[in-house]
Amino acid sequence: MKIPADLRYSKFDSAFGRGTYRAISLSKEFGETVRIETQAGFQHFSSSLTQQSNSRYVSTTFDWFLGMHYFLGAGFTWNRGSLQDYNQAFLSLGYRF
Repeated sequence: MKIPADLRYSKFDSAFGRGTYRAISLSKEFGETVRIETQAGFQHFSSSLTQQSNSRYVSTTFDWFLGMHYFLGAGFTWNRGSLQDYNQAFLSLGYRF
């Protein structure tokens, strides 16, 4: 079973702030109808505009293509930071022209 991985690293420095970002993403497609992706990451941010400095997250998305026009999407995100701790879920049903 083949599961593609994507590793990301970014370092940024601007007038608004500076920091680093690291993430890994794993995805799996089942034919042309189902796709699952999980991403995990860490960000360090330093700025005079906010007290937020570190955050960690894990996010999973699920896409199911129902025929030529309809799709169902769902996902969940777990985020923990120095100021913001939250969980977020979504569900969407759509139509493509």
